[in-house]
Amino acid sequence: MDTLLGDQPLNPKMYKLKNIFRKLAGFKDSEEERRKKKDKEIKSNTMFKAARRLKNPRVAKVLGFAWPFLVLLIIFAFGWQGLKPYVKELISKTGMISERLFGDDENFNPDDNYTFIADQAELKPVRSVDIKLSEKFMTADELPEGISVSSAEEIIKALEDAKAGETIIIGPGEYTLNLEINQDITIYGQGSTTVLKSRDPETPVITVLKAKAKFGNLAISEGRVGISGRAANLDIERVKFSGLKAMGLWAEGGEHDIKHSYFYDSGQGIGAMNAKGAIEGCIIENNIKSGVELYASEFRISGNSISNNGSYGVFVDPGSKAEIKGNYIGGNRGFNVRIEGSQEIYW
Repeated sequence: MDTLLGDQPLNPKMYKLKNIFRKLAGFKDSEEERRKKKDKEIKSNTMFKAARRLKNPRVAKVLGFAWPFLVLLIIFAFGWQGLKPYVKELISKTGMISERLFGDDENFNPDDNYTFIADQAELKPVRSVDIKLSEKFMTADELPEGISVSSAEEIIKALEDAKAGETIIIGPGEYTLNLEINQDITIYGQGSTTVLKSRDPETPVITVLKAKAKFGNLAISEGRVGISGRAANLDIERVKFSGLKAMGLWAEGGEHDIKHSYFYDSGQGIGAMNAKGAIEGCIIENNIKSGVELYASEFRISGNSISNNGSYGVFVDPGSKAEIKGNYIGGNRGFNVRIEGSQEIYW
């Protein structure tokens, strides 16, 4: 304890007075005074008020610095409880889209996690007798001129050598191959007798990347996907898709014209994401899942027969727009037409 005269201790008022005189005289604080001042500042700091009550000074110091993080953790914990249902729904929906499009479970029912809204099932279909669709292919005389090929090797070589915009005519027969097309091309066959099959069962029979390709008058079967278009523009006419594990046609990006084609006995008929175009005059039936599914896409669907599919006839997600007119859509296991979100339907 500081003293002013002899060993007599100073009272608090005299101690403060002493400090005033010392400062006026120009004396610096002693080491002990500086230590006391620092301790007083630490004790007055609000971060340490709660932690100071703890007996262990190390724990008190840690908690003193850690309190902002503890507050954030509590906020996150309570916030997570609010966000959890939405995150769970997003994960579930993403998984459902993937499973719906490419999953292998034939018993998968996409309606299990939905709440039904009755008026979405009230779209009146055109009678099947008014559609009168059947398979019809071009004759040899109706085909354009082009490079004639009659083997898988010749098809691959013709694609390598072809100039942009050329036409390749494939003769009758079965061809086991996987084609990747990245330039503008037209490929015709000799009708249902020209059959393209996948060499690799997990790869699309034909993949088109950032190109404009036209396919007509042929059949595609035995692969995971018949034709996969990515950032491509596809013109499909009188092509028969069947026996494909995931789906007949997958269009991701681009603009597509799908006319008078046939989608049977596959995982799904047609799937599109971030794409636009038209589906007209097609027969889409007996597929394990849906006939047509649109995600963030814009399509005109008219004059088709879409029936007896294992899930929806036509599924349109909230980010898509669909003009659905003059189709026969009936006998599908899920809703014949399911529209999610708000759009106009034309009949």
